[in-house]
Amino acid sequence: MEIRQKEVVDSFKKLCGAYNPKVGREKYRENNTLRVLYGVDKHKNAVHCTDISEEGTLECEYFFVLLPEKR
Repeated sequence: MEIRQKEVVDSFKKLCGAYNPKVGREKYRENNTLRVLYGVDKHKNAVHCTDISEEGTLECEYFFVLLPEKR
């Protein structure tokens, strides 16, 4: 999924939650983040979220343009 909006990195990071679902649950008391709801651990954490908006553009190109071409 590609999301486009102002301040997209910060708002999506809030939706995703802590990188490690256990930390999100226990330290930050997150209840309804994607990672707390669907993640298993820090490796299987349900969703990828970039920290830098410039990288988001590159990652979207990789996932939606370059990766499909390799198939």
